Amino acid sequence: MEGELQDIIVHLLKDILLVIWGERTDCFFGIDMGLYYDPDLPAIAPDGFLSLGVERVKRQDLRLSYVVWEENGVIPILAIEVVSKTPGGEYKRKKKEYANI
Repeated sequence: MEGELQDIIVHLLKDILLVIWGERTDCFFGIDMGLYYDPDLPAIAPDGFLSLGVERVKRQDLRLSYVVWEENGVIPILAIEVVSKTPGGEYKRKKKEYANI
């Protein structure tokens, strides 16, 4: 059940943003997607994240992951981790990673 609730929360936020910013094409909300911010480090995968100043839909291909250096260096301004009853590093490790990014 936790996984379903986590999914509902981030999709609800994305739907709200689409209603509020439906006309905007300069923002991207990723869900359960690898976020590559350093070519020498593995991706981090937040439950959801928001980037402003990038195309919502890339014309050349579908985003399978978000690669900062392919997005003109645009780093997401918001990362969302829906913390479960059995934490998986969200409290310490991921929090530090997001702060460093």
